[in-house]
Amino acid sequence: MARVPAPERTRNELKAMFAGKSAVDRSSLVRQAARLIVEEALEGEATEVLGSGYYEHGAKRRGDAFELREGEDLHEALASFEDFSEAYQASVARPDPLFRRRTA
Repeated sequence: MARVPAPERTRNELKAMFAGKSAVDRSSLVRQAARLIVEEALEGEATEVLGSGYYEHGAKRRGDAFELREGEDLHEALASFEDFSEAYQASVARPDPLFRRRTA
């Protein structure tokens, strides 16, 4: 099932109210209208801060995460995997995270 942005879902609920497809009283109508205003404002703020709209970032991120950018050296990139001598996150080989290993 595809995700529907909150403002779009609220707008559809308001349309259903106006079309008589759902129970309408003044307070629920005002509540839904206020909700739509807040959701659209938040969506606008998020778009401005993130620089992309609802789910637009997915199109920008698609591709191979390990693909080298133009001008990057393969050997330097591979060497960067060794930048940290100690892994913080636990693994099968070392089940205790780093903060627990330091206190032991």
